[in-house]
Amino acid sequence: MLIAVVAGLSLTWFGSMQMRAEERASSQLVFERSVQRATARIEGRFTDLSHRLQDVLGLFAASTRVDEEEFVAYWHAATARNDAPGLLGLGLALHMESESGPLTSIHYVAPRLGFGELLGRNLWADPIWRDVLQRSAQSDQIVLSEPVADDATGTAGTQFIALPLTRELLGGLAEDPAITGGWVIAFISTHELLTLDHADETGELAIDILDSGVNPPVMLRCADEGLHSDHEDCATHEIVEQRSILLADRPGIIRVRSTDAYESIVASGRPELAFTSGTLLTALVSVVMFLIVTARERAESIARRTIERAREIESQYRAAARASLDAFYVLRAVRDEEGRATDFEFVDVNDNGAAMASMERADMIGQRLCELLPVNRTHGFFEKYVHVMETGEVLEEEFEIHVDMINATWLHHQVVPIDDGVAIMSRNISERKGDEQALAQSEARFELAVAGSSDGLWDWRVGSDEVYYSPRFKELLGYEPGDFPDLFASWADTLHPGDRDRTMRAIRRHLDDNEAYDVEYRCRTKDGGYRWFRARGMAARDADGQPVRMAGNLTDITDEKNSKAELQRYAEDLLEAKTALESQATELATKSAELEESRSVAEQANEAKSEFLANMSHEIRTPMTAILGYADLLAEPGGDPALRSDHIATIRRNGEHLLAIINDILDLSKIEAGRMTVERVACSPWRVARDVEQLLRVRAEGKGIGFEVVHATPLPVEVATDPTRLRQILLNLAGNAIKFTEHGAVRVIVSFHQARSGASSELVFDVEDSGIGMSPEQLRRLFKPFTQADYSTTRRFGGTGLGLTISKRLAELMGGTIDVASVEGDGSTFRVVLQLDEDAQFEVTDDPDAAVVSPSDASVAPGSDRLTSRILLAEDGPDNQRLLSFHLRRAGASVDIAENGRLAVDMALEALEEGRAYDVILMDMQMPVLDGYGATKELRSRRYAGSIIGLTAHAMPGDRAKVIDAGCDEYLSKPIEKEALISACARASSTDEDRRAA
Repeated sequence: MLIAVVAGLSLTWFGSMQMRAEERASSQLVFERSVQRATARIEGRFTDLSHRLQDVLGLFAASTRVDEEEFVAYWHAATARNDAPGLLGLGLALHMESESGPLTSIHYVAPRLGFGELLGRNLWADPIWRDVLQRSAQSDQIVLSEPVADDATGTAGTQFIALPLTRELLGGLAEDPAITGGWVIAFISTHELLTLDHADETGELAIDILDSGVNPPVMLRCADEGLHSDHEDCATHEIVEQRSILLADRPGIIRVRSTDAYESIVASGRPELAFTSGTLLTALVSVVMFLIVTARERAESIARRTIERAREIESQYRAAARASLDAFYVLRAVRDEEGRATDFEFVDVNDNGAAMASMERADMIGQRLCELLPVNRTHGFFEKYVHVMETGEVLEEEFEIHVDMINATWLHHQVVPIDDGVAIMSRNISERKGDEQALAQSEARFELAVAGSSDGLWDWRVGSDEVYYSPRFKELLGYEPGDFPDLFASWADTLHPGDRDRTMRAIRRHLDDNEAYDVEYRCRTKDGGYRWFRARGMAARDADGQPVRMAGNLTDITDEKNSKAELQRYAEDLLEAKTALESQATELATKSAELEESRSVAEQANEAKSEFLANMSHEIRTPMTAILGYADLLAEPGGDPALRSDHIATIRRNGEHLLAIINDILDLSKIEAGRMTVERVACSPWRVARDVEQLLRVRAEGKGIGFEVVHATPLPVEVATDPTRLRQILLNLAGNAIKFTEHGAVRVIVSFHQARSGASSELVFDVEDSGIGMSPEQLRRLFKPFTQADYSTTRRFGGTGLGLTISKRLAELMGGTIDVASVEGDGSTFRVVLQLDEDAQFEVTDDPDAAVVSPSDASVAPGSDRLTSRILLAEDGPDNQRLLSFHLRRAGASVDIAENGRLAVDMALEALEEGRAYDVILMDMQMPVLDGYGATKELRSRRYAGSIIGLTAHAMPGDRAKVIDAGCDEYLSKPIEKEALISACARASSTDEDRRAA
C-alpha cells in the first residue's frame, strides 16, 4: 500500500512537469501556425486585389472599345462583391509619345467622387508614379508603389498599383497612333487592406507589417501604435516570429508578437493544478484500494469480459475507420464547471485524418481540437460541432480552407452526433472542384468564342428534332433569335431543292460510316434569296459506337463562290482564246507540213503564243486581283478612312495598267490584221520629246535615277509625221529603259540630219540607259512577237513582251526603223530613225524650247476646269451616268440625263423650243431604243446646231471617223478621263457660244 502511495505521488509530479513541457511545445506550434495563417491571409488579400485588376484585362479583351460608362459599371460590380478590401478606386491611364516628351494621362477614373480631379493628370511627371509605370511595363506584371503619406486623393497611407495594357487590348481607345499602351491603375488604402478581423488574428497575437522595399523599412501596420508608427516603438513580448512576405511585387516583413492574453494561456497554472489534484487523488485511491481488494477477483473477471468485448468492438470500429478513404475523427466534448462545451478532445483519428492535418495520429489523440487546430475556432467550425452535438442534427457542407500561404483545399464535411461528442468524416474534393472550375472557365471561353466568331454553331441531339442554333447561325440566315425555332426541320426546310438529297446523304454517311462531314449547300434566307454555306461537323458516340450528338459550324461562302465563278469565267475566256490560238498554230503547222523549216517555224510560233498566253494570264490576273481585293476592302464596314484613298489609288493604278495591256493587244491585233493606219500631220518633234519627259520624269525620280531629253543638233520647228504614234514609240522605249535601269540615268537625244536635194531627211531619237544590258542571244530574240529578251525578264520585271514589237511595227509604218546596240551589264541604246518627205523644206532652230509651247501651256485654258454650261448626258449605263454626271456637276455644270437616244432627241428639241437649249450634248453611241448614231443624225436632220460630243468604247481609228460622220463635233473614247471630259465640254461650250454669237 505504501509503495502505491509513493508511486502515485511520483507519477503525479512527473506528469505535471511533462504537461508543462507539452503545453509550451503546443503553444509554440499554435503560434507558428498562426504566423503561417496571417502571412497567407496578407498575401491572399494582395492576390485577391490582383485578381480584380486581372478581371479588368478580361473586360478589355472581351470588348473592342471599353467606354467610361462600362468601366464605371465594372467598378460598381467589383465593389459590390466586397472581396477586395482596401480598394479605393480604379483608373485607366493611356501613354503616348509627344513632341514634348512621354505623357501618361488618366483617361477614366472610378468612382468620380473623390478621384474626379485626377482626370487628365500626367502621371509620368510624378517620380513615384513614373517608377511604378516603368517597372510594370518592363515586367508585364502588377507593380505596387512605395507608401505615400498624402497623395492627390487626400487619403493618408495610400499606395498605387499598376497593371500594363497592350495597344491591342486597348482596341478602339488606341485610335491615335501616338498612343503606345496603357495601364489599369488602382488606389488602395494600405491600412484597410492589411487590417485583419478578429477571426484572422485569434485575439492572442499582435501582427506588424513593414514595407522593406525602402531603407529604412516603413511600418505599414503596427498592432500597438496604429498606422505608420515607428516599428522600433512597437511593444515586444515573449514570443516573436519574423519572416519575409511578398506585397504584390514589393518585399515586405511580417512580424507576429505574443500578447498578454496569449502568455496568460502559457502560464495558466494547469501543471500545478494537475500536481495538487494528483496528490489528493493518490490519497483517495489509497483509502479506496483497501475496499477494492476484497472484490478484486470478481471485478477482474467482469473487467476481463468487458475489456474483451470492448476490444472486439474497438477492433471492428478501428478497422472500418482505417479502411475509409476519407479523413475520420472522433471528438469528445470538454466541458467547464457549468457543463458548457469549451472544446473537443480527439478520441480517435484514422491515418487519412492525421495526414490531412499534416500530423501523426499519436500526436493528435488526447489533444484538444481548438488548441491543436485553432482554425476550427477562427472559422466557426467549433460552434457548428457543438450545435450538432446538442441538437442531434447531421451537418453536411463543402468549404474551402487555406492550408498554407499559397495553397487552398476544398473539403466535404459530414458531422454526426455521438455520445457527448461528434464523429467527423472529411473528404478532399479539391480535384473535383478544380474540374468544376475548369469546366466553368471552359464554358465561359466557349461562350466568348461563340459570341466573337463569324461562323454559326449548331448542336443536334441525334434521333430527335432538337437542335441548338447559335444566334450567329440564325443571323447568317437573316433571322432574329425568336424567328427561327431550334428544330431540325427549321434548317432542313431552308435547303435548296437541288442540294437537299446530297446534304442529307452526307449526314447519314457520317452517322453510319463515320465519313467526314464537310459539305457545301445553299440555304434560303429570310428575304427569300439563297446563299452558299459550308457546314462541317462531327458526331459524339456512346460506348457502343452509336451517335448520340452531332455538332459543328456553318460558314457563309457566298462571296467566295461568286469570286470563284468570276475567276472561272475569266479562265474560260482565256482558255477559249488559247484554244483559238492553238487552233491557228495547228492549222499553220498542217499547211506547212511539207517543209521542215516551215514546220519548225510554226512550232516556234505556237510555243511563243502559248508563252504569251501564260504571260498575258499573269499580267491580266495580277491587276485584276488587286482591283477586286481592294474593292472588297472598300466594301467592308468599319474600314480605316485613312486607308481609303490608298485603296482607291491602288485600284486606279491597276486599272490603268490593265487598260495599257488591252491597248497593246489591240494595237498588235490591228497591226497583224493590216488595219493600223498612221497620220501625217504637222507637229513639233521637240514638243513630242518634251511630252515624254514630263510623263516619265516622276517614274525615274521614284527609282532614284536621272532622266533628261536633250537635242544634239538644231531641230526643225515642225515635221510631217504621226505625233501620237511617235509619242507611243518613245514612251515605250524610254519606259523600258527606266524599268531596266537601277543606277545612273536615262537620256533621250534628238537630232536632225537634213539631206541634199532629192533625198529624205532623217529625224533621229536615241534612247540611252545605263541598265542591265543584253547578251547577243537576247538581242536576237528582242523584236520577236510575244517575247522579251529573256523569259526570266518577265518574272523579274513584268511586262507582256509586246511593246518593242509594236514600236518596231509602228516605226516601219511611219517609214522608219528601230535598231539597238547593247553590252551586257553596261546598258543599251535604242535608235529610232524616221525618214521625212523628200524635198521638204524645214525651218530649223537652235533653241527648240523657244519655238514650241510647253506641255503645261497646251492644256485647257485657265478656268476651263469650271463649267457653267447646261449639259445633256445621253447614257444608258447607270454606273457611267453617276460617274460622268458627278464629274460634270462637281465642275459646275447643270446635267440632265437621258437613258436612250430617243429620249435624248426629245429632250434636246424640247429644250431648244423653250429657249433653254443645252450647251453640250454628250451622246453615247451604243444605246437601246435609238443608238447615238441614229440620234445624232436625226438631230442634225432637224437642224440642231448645238455641240454634240460622241462617247464610245470603240477605239479604232475608223471609229472616230464614223462618229464624226454621224454629225458629232468631237469624240471621246472610253474609259473617259475626268480632265479630258471637262476640257472637251469647256471647248464645246465655247464653240457653242461662238455659234450663237454668229
